[in-house]
Amino acid sequence: MKNKKTVITVTSIVAVLLVIIGVTYAYWLVTKTQTNPNVISTGCLDISLSGEKNDIELQDQFPLSDVDGMKLTPYEFTVTNNCTTGVDYHINLESIGTESTAIKASAIKAVINENTPKKLYEYVGTEPTINGAYESYTLLYGTLAGSSTTTTEDTATYELRLWIDADAPISEMNKTYTGKISVSVGQNITSQGSTLASLILSDAEENNYLYSTTPDFSKVTADGEYGLYSAQDDYGTSYYFRGDVETNYVKLGPSSKFYYPNTTSIEDILGDYNYYKYNTYEACMTSGTYWTDCLEGEESLYWRIIRINGDGTIRMIYDGTFPLENGTAHTATVGSSFYNNLNYDYSDLKRVGYTYDDGTGTQVDSTIKSTIDDWYNDNLKEDYEKYIADGIFCNDREVSSTSEMYINFAFSKRFQTKAPKLTCTNISDRYTTSKSLGNGLLTNPVGLITADEVMFAGGTGTSNTSFYLNSNDEGFWTLTPNYFLNAPDVVGIYAYGTAYRDEGDLFESVLAHGSGVRPVINLKSDVLFEGSGTINEPYKLAVEN
Repeated sequence: MKNKKTVITVTSIVAVLLVIIGVTYAYWLVTKTQTNPNVISTGCLDISLSGEKNDIELQDQFPLSDVDGMKLTPYEFTVTNNCTTGVDYHINLESIGTESTAIKASAIKAVINENTPKKLYEYVGTEPTINGAYESYTLLYGTLAGSSTTTTEDTATYELRLWIDADAPISEMNKTYTGKISVSVGQNITSQGSTLASLILSDAEENNYLYSTTPDFSKVTADGEYGLYSAQDDYGTSYYFRGDVETNYVKLGPSSKFYYPNTTSIEDILGDYNYYKYNTYEACMTSGTYWTDCLEGEESLYWRIIRINGDGTIRMIYDGTFPLENGTAHTATVGSSFYNNLNYDYSDLKRVGYTYDDGTGTQVDSTIKSTIDDWYNDNLKEDYEKYIADGIFCNDREVSSTSEMYINFAFSKRFQTKAPKLTCTNISDRYTTSKSLGNGLLTNPVGLITADEVMFAGGTGTSNTSFYLNSNDEGFWTLTPNYFLNAPDVVGIYAYGTAYRDEGDLFESVLAHGSGVRPVINLKSDVLFEGSGTINEPYKLAVEN
């Protein structure tokens, strides 16, 4: 994304650092691709890098703690401003090579000097400048005075340390990461937005709601109780929102303006009284005699962040066309659907599948998958798919126990023991668009929330009217099979935030009831956002193009 605030930016393809990680988690080799100082110059912008030493060479490296990582011998380099006027610059680490076979940014720690080490995806993402780079993260911003001044601030020396993070998952073994340092120089260079992960984690740390404890999932969260907690998923450490969260609103999608009478609240207009919405001010004013003025409103697609995935992507669930406070009745679904009709055959366990085998080895879409794909194609695919990442949607069909009457799927036991999880055991149940992540059976990178994620968010078998997933309006489907008793059952959530598994619940069978559909997507880790995540200032794209 281009920085609109930059007056002039000259980007160096300065290959002062080449990082290669491979073999058994890590064989690290860093080499310089040039021996002479790298110089960028145009007019009065002139900056050089020199003093390079201590190439990083870590043989057969294993994951390290931050304490041990900071003990590594750093790579050193010096940035010099050769111009008579001051310049701004930023130092980027750009990922090159083949993204699908590379160690993920979520598994690499990076730090400049004695700053706090962060996972690579937690740094501000920026547009890559090196040919072939698939992502770029800004490690540091700086300013250097001109060489004609009497100060010594025309040079700056830096120490860079890199290592594999301690919680890197086994799935990153035998992969390779290749990166190069580049330096961009100009005037008035500032951050044009930040990654959502960095915004979320920074706000949680600053406002003291990032917790290292594990919640009691047998209890619902109280009004005003919220936090950001962590658990392991299939990529590494995931950070999930729980409770009465007020800082996880995102605006992403097409917008349209409308007008409505000043005698009616915006909540009603966007809820039960859509017939009071008008396309123009004039149409609104001439349509009735019970109001003296008409107000302007805007509809867009609003979402609530579920969690930061372990790979730095952001998972979020659709929440309607206007941001409203937790517990406020509103339409948070894109419509209603059966989960899976499947020719009205109640006895077939295949009905719990997001797709199912038609008996010939061919996978057929469930009713709800077709509904979601249609909505995605109409609302996101053309203009917004470039921001959306492939991700795992877990349709956990593993059976945990059987009896004369019941077949229990794995979640039913997790529900009883109040022990949800974010990992997905079987690859065949990991719905993805790419076979490198899962089963590759998704048409589009969109799915449903899991019942486990609802439990992490604050839903249990008891009504919870204040946690952020409760729309106080209608129930909605999850992607999680529950049990079989005369007919297969998929977990659904009541309008008041209750997740049930008991016989006779709202979604007793996947055919007998239609219910609400709330799409879930994953945003790419390097997309730049701005905002605070509140109702009045939801996160939105820093630059939309």
